[in-house]
Amino acid sequence: MATPLISSGSSIFFLSMNSSFILITCYMIISYSCINTFVSNFRRD
Repeated sequence: MATPLISSGSSIFFLSMNSSFILITCYMIISYSCINTFVSNFRRD
């Protein structure tokens, strides 16, 4: 009876790790593009 509980717990843990990794990746991409646009605007002036 303990095995299904462990497997579901680990799958939930992996899902949360995966979603947080995706969120961090999206945040890094967005901040990188924002920095790029800011630098290009700064250099244009």
